[in-house]
Amino acid sequence: MSTFRTLDDLDDGQRLLVRLDLNSPIEDGVVQDNRRFSRHAATVRELLDADHAVALLA
Repeated sequence: MSTFRTLDDLDDGQRLLVRLDLNSPIEDGVVQDNRRFSRHAATVRELLDADHAVALLA
């Protein structure tokens, strides 16, 4: 049985490598759906607010 960890399971102040999937549909050079970006931004903000050192990988 697998156990999935969430952000709530992390101790504050850890060094983290976070992979972000930034692929989004683009039409005529314009991003068609940017919901993924705002969700990623909220997650990164939560990690930074918990005093984590965050390295992002796309």
